[in-house]
Amino acid sequence: MRATVLGWVLPLVAITSVAHADTPPVPASPHAALEQGARLRASGDVKAAIDALKAGKNAFPDHEQIRQALALAYLQDGNEFWALKVLREYEDDHPPACDTRAFQAWIHIQHANFDLAKEILEKAKAKKVKLL
Repeated sequence: MRATVLGWVLPLVAITSVAHADTPPVPASPHAALEQGARLRASGDVKAAIDALKAGKNAFPDHEQIRQALALAYLQDGNEFWALKVLREYEDDHPPACDTRAFQAWIHIQHANFDLAKEILEKAKAKKVKLL
């Protein structure tokens, strides 16, 4: 029995160790997170940029530019869903989040989702928010 338990526990520990080894370090400042994300995106390593910017988002949850950079990295990776999710989460936590709301509308317009873009912009108008 002990050998059976160890047979499945040891590979699980090894996998977990490898997964944690690839976790990006917590950035020292929002500026450092943005620089690292931009550098990785420019080099074409979008997945690493996403991981680095997620670490920045977790370390500095109130920093709007990190969320926008993360959304941009998701778009560069072809993942519109996560780009919009990151922006919506920020907007929900920090209304009126004007830049973030405008970015969401832009993403919808790029994909010809004009009704969704209009809805986002009308919400801003109803709240009397000045966009950009």
